[in-house]
Amino acid sequence: MSVDNRTLLNDASAITGWTGDDTATVTTNAGDFYEGSGALSTQLSNALEHMYTTSIGGTRDLSAASVWSLVKDNLQRIKAAGGGQVVLHDGTDRVGFYSNGNDSPGLSLPSYYNCLKLDVSNRAALSSNVYAGVLGNLTVSAITGVGYGTIHASKAVGAVDNVWIDASYFILNTSYALTINAGTVGTPETWADVSGDDVTNGWGMVANLQGSKFDINASWQWGDVANADSYFVDSNFQVYIDARDMGAGNFIVRTIAGSGTNVLTLSSGLFQNLGTPVNWDFTDPDFNTISFTAITWTDSGTHTWASVGSLASVIYNNCAQIFFDLITVNGAIFNGSSDANGALLLTNSPTDSQDNLTFNSDGTGHAVEIAPASSSPDEVVYEFFGWKFNGYGSQSSSPESTRALFINPTDLTTNITINIAGGGDTPSYRTVAGYTGTVTLNNNISVTITNIQPGSEVRVYPVESPINTTEIAGIENTGSPSEFTFSAAAGLVVDIVVFNIAYVLPPDNRIRNFVIPNSDSSFPISQIIDRNFSNP
Repeated sequence: MSVDNRTLLNDASAITGWTGDDTATVTTNAGDFYEGSGALSTQLSNALEHMYTTSIGGTRDLSAASVWSLVKDNLQRIKAAGGGQVVLHDGTDRVGFYSNGNDSPGLSLPSYYNCLKLDVSNRAALSSNVYAGVLGNLTVSAITGVGYGTIHASKAVGAVDNVWIDASYFILNTSYALTINAGTVGTPETWADVSGDDVTNGWGMVANLQGSKFDINASWQWGDVANADSYFVDSNFQVYIDARDMGAGNFIVRTIAGSGTNVLTLSSGLFQNLGTPVNWDFTDPDFNTISFTAITWTDSGTHTWASVGSLASVIYNNCAQIFFDLITVNGAIFNGSSDANGALLLTNSPTDSQDNLTFNSDGTGHAVEIAPASSSPDEVVYEFFGWKFNGYGSQSSSPESTRALFINPTDLTTNITINIAGGGDTPSYRTVAGYTGTVTLNNNISVTITNIQPGSEVRVYPVESPINTTEIAGIENTGSPSEFTFSAAAGLVVDIVVFNIAYVLPPDNRIRNFVIPNSDSSFPISQIIDRNFSNP
């Protein structure tokens, strides 16, 4: 089940309050309406003409809101010529803002309807037509009427109506127009369910006119803040998010939760962003399960996570900065970024559970911004397990703005240490101006010794001199079952000492001059019983 959180302005089921360049007629013919059981028809021609109503439930403050308007009109000219307009009226001034046209229809709906959407706070970015008064005098905080304006490609013939106008809605841009909730473990909600709710209720926010492709033009939230459960599970879908003509930060997606069980599981899907980048907020700590597998975001805004979430084989194409925080990630791919500071943001959170990330440069900007807060300890340590960096500038390259890492701590004295493991690349980096800390890159290879007799002591020393006493790694008692893993830089030569009171590693309990390989590896050893050992 989905919930429409917007406020209805006018359902266009009666001619009360409607006026303009023609008269309006109520129509209840099947296919002539999208919302409810009827709509209004009128005739508009090849001049800039409009219809509007003052029956919108009183004076409305739309200064920080978006307006949706359902219209069926297949004679429009292109958008730049004023093909389709959302009209606002303040009692004196009346202006139509160019919102769609035959080259940019908006959200296409069944019955040949389209939904026009206007972000009123972003109206200055749009072309407009003044039907009455003065554009600059329009008081959007005191709107008394809304409607539809257009210019047609051809002149109207006879007295036949050629435009159908249905419901209009609004909501503040800081709110979420659509809540996607309900569903059970056995019968979770899907995108098809959400689209079906839209058709049933005549909302004009979600459309599904082609197979598994869904179009949405409204901010939405998954979950339920009450005590109810919500389950949303879907796969093999493509969602196109229409945020064209929206102001920056005014199209948002998030998860919400209360004391119920809330689950969001998506796989093999695509979110394609059109227009203003959409920001995604997954930080509600009460949400129980978020699992995304093989999901692709293209041209998206920021993604912010907290402690709930699991991502596998996801792809970010030219998205804004992503912040994973504490979630589990494996196999994420970043193809470029719209944020020059970095496709991924690291603050104070550890990266131990975020493995096998791949960053592909688009020729500009950094892969990762490392920006611990001022409350950080003197040294912040990150683990890059299997992280790959492709196409970024080398450590000696110029400009520095194309190097893989951007070291940008709030406290310019914070030391940064990066432990590279799992066959990952050693990234190039640049530091922010004024930085006085140190950057340490430890590109270590993981080596696992197996088949060790239980209770053995293991020590690893570098071969630096005839007497090497600087221990790289070690364990007092390997326990049972027995293996030991350590890490060191590729190419380093080490001695590995394995001692057990009852077993001998021939010839002298030592593997001498072992060269750390270029990739993670493991090998068994063969200890034999010490025939000289006596345990009376």
